This record gives sequence, structure tokens and C-alpha cells, in this order.
Amino acid sequence: MRWFAILVASVIGIFAAFFLTSFLPWSLSIHETQKSATDRSYMLFRESFGLSQDPAHLRLAQAESKCNDSIDRYAVPMTSVEIRLVQARQMSVQTLKSQMSKLMEQSDLQAAYAGTYVNNKIGGLHVGFVDDEAGTIRNKVKLVIPSERLMVWQADYTLAELEAKVEWMNEHLDQLREEGFSISGYSIDVKLNRIEVTAPTEKENERNKKVLSRYLSEDYVVYGLMPRFSP
Repeated sequence: MRWFAILVASVIGIFAAFFLTSFLPWSLSIHETQKSATDRSYMLFRESFGLSQDPAHLRLAQAESKCNDSIDRYAVPMTSVEIRLVQARQMSVQTLKSQMSKLMEQSDLQAAYAGTYVNNKIGGLHVGFVDDEAGTIRNKVKLVIPSERLMVWQADYTLAELEAKVEWMNEHLDQLREEGFSISGYSIDVKLNRIEVTAPTEKENERNKKVLSRYLSEDYVVYGLMPRFSP
């Protein structure tokens, strides 16, 4: 019986060693990957709002988050001062959006409109228009909304023009795929004033560029990298 007990103990030991060397590191790797992704999202959030990324300040935010609602509201730890700062900037953006919306309804600017994007660091809003080299549209907008947090920029294409190109891509996507169009996705990037087409690799992007340029001017499109997610 003794030799049998030794055999069983040996088998258990081998299995335990196999588990520790094979499955446990894999499990820890997944945990570390998830934690790393969470950390990146957290730091990107702080960067977008211009919040301190100093390690000591991050520890303070972690400690204070236990007593405030930052995690419930924003899914990230923040100090109480940071919460008030973020809220003030978000309120500023909403006010500017509302003012711009009313201005667009009451003016003839829609035909030149290129879209808006947010600047969270200052609670600001960027709005674009085409054909405004002389600054006429900018002056008209700033006369109604003089806030320094509203910034008017000169665009190459209107939002409607880019939306029409995206609609064409939607309607002809099957045809494009038959020709080798292999993407992660595509959408309008208002800040770049372009259609952004993404794919997992540069090689696929080169092929996508070759296919799409048969139908759309290359000036409309920028290409970026992004993993392809299966539904």
C-alpha cells in the first residue's frame, strides 16, 4: 500500500506542477492584460481632461474615491476637486453646444458646417466651416457666442459632404469587399475632417486604399490601425 500512496502523491504533484506552470500563468496573464487595459483607459481619461497623472496624486484620487461618487459616475477614481472640475467643463461644453445649435437654426451657416468636436481640457468646443478664408463666418459666430472656449476652424469638407461619402460606402460595401476591401471599420473623424478607415494591419490598409481610391478621392480618407472585432 505504501508504494501505491507514493504513486498517488507523485501523480498529484505532477498535476499540480503542470497546473501552476501552464494554467496559472495564463490566468494571471489575462488578469494583467485586463488590468493594463483598465489602466490605459483611466490614464486616457485623465489626459483628456488635463488631470494630473503624478503617482502621488493618483493615490490621493484612489483614496478619496472611496468617499465620493467618482467611480459610480465616471467609472474612474478622482478627487472631489477633480469631480467639480470635470463637471464644470462638461457643463461648459453643453452650454456651447446648445448655443451653437440655436445659432445654426437661426442662420444660413448650415451649408458650410463641418461639425464640432470637444476639448475636455478647457471645457471647449471646436466648430468647423468651409470657405471661410476671410474669417467672415468666424466673426459672425463669435459675435453671437464670444466665449473664448468656442473655437472656429477652417475645414476642407462639410459634414454633409463626408456623410454622403460614408453613405455611398455603406451602400457599396459588399462590392468593395468583393474587390478586397478588408476593414475593422470606418467613420467620420470630425477633428481630422476626413473619413477614417481602420484595419488590423498596414498591409490590409494598403489594399483598402487601392480599392477605395477607385471610387473616392484619396483626399477624403485617412487610414488607421485597429483590431477587427467579430460579433
